[in-house]
Amino acid sequence: MLRLTTREISISPPLDVTSTPDVGYNTRLDYRDVIFCHAQLYIFADAYDTRSLGELTVARLQENLVQYQLDKTSSAPVIDLIDYVCENTPADPDHRDPLKELLVCFVANKLEKLSEVAQFRALLREGGCFVDRLMCRVAEGLAG
Repeated sequence: MLRLTTREISISPPLDVTSTPDVGYNTRLDYRDVIFCHAQLYIFADAYDTRSLGELTVARLQENLVQYQLDKTSSAPVIDLIDYVCENTPADPDHRDPLKELLVCFVANKLEKLSEVAQFRALLREGGCFVDRLMCRVAEGLAG
């Protein structure tokens, strides 16, 4: 279940990274356009302060990410999505943007697979608010 408050996201229960895709999810298709569409619509909703649309797009993106079959060859769209979101949302480290929080949760759950990808390691070297939130999330997981 996805619970949204005014500017924070908490995913309860955490993303189920062991789930199998729904019958309608085609692993042979490129879902890059689908996940980017959700992010673009969220950024539009945030710019025009349309909270319900933002909540809907985050929920739909979460559905797609749970089903996303991530491996070395399919990681580029997710990493590009992270770059896009970071470039188009506020960089305030004290502001927990729901879209960024969703991506942080997803990446934290897929860290083992992503750590094998050079493009992801380059993203980590760049640092920034996303990496800061990711490291906090990882630390919370280790402490919990």
